[in-house]
Amino acid sequence: MCPSGAGAAWSSPGLSSGPVVTERGWTLTPAAFEQLLARLSADREAAAEEYENIRRKLLDFFEWRGSHHPGAHADETLDRVARKLEVGERIENVRRYAHGVAKLVLLEWERKRQNERAAGREWQAAQVRGRDDRREEYVACLDCCLDRLPAELRTPVVEYYRAEGQSHLVSRKALAERLGLTPGALKTRVYRARLELESCVTDCLRRRGLHQS
Repeated sequence: MCPSGAGAAWSSPGLSSGPVVTERGWTLTPAAFEQLLARLSADREAAAEEYENIRRKLLDFFEWRGSHHPGAHADETLDRVARKLEVGERIENVRRYAHGVAKLVLLEWERKRQNERAAGREWQAAQVRGRDDRREEYVACLDCCLDRLPAELRTPVVEYYRAEGQSHLVSRKALAERLGLTPGALKTRVYRARLELESCVTDCLRRRGLHQS
């Protein structure tokens, strides 16, 4: 990319360490940069000033249109102009031509952002679909494993966890009385049932190619 500042544009210190690779893979060489300056004006001081004037206009253009990287986009625009000059394209008005190139650079950036956003939304949707698919598989395995539990374990565990809210203590006490168990014995039986369910569901998910987290 080209250096900023009139003095920098005059001496091209940013190019002294080698060519600069643009986003499109072309390298901005010192010769190409000097050719751009020469096209702006035969007087090198005037050329450096005009270069900076064009770059400031490009910065304003990209900033007003919401670019997240106005400096990089301004440099990319000028690099492309230099490339066109290097391959022999005739440019009557560099300022006007750079404005047209800037529109193209902005359009490419906006398309890239749209593609990235679309890819991000698709990834999120895929994650949701994956969770939904896993939830369905988990429910299917849970139903299957509940059916395999003996009635003495299935009924307590289902009704034990069905109770919700502040009434769950009352409901669980009533369940224990109905089954002829103490509250402690009910909790022990439910714990045994839960262990068997967890083992069964884990094995079921594994057979289906899933892993329980």
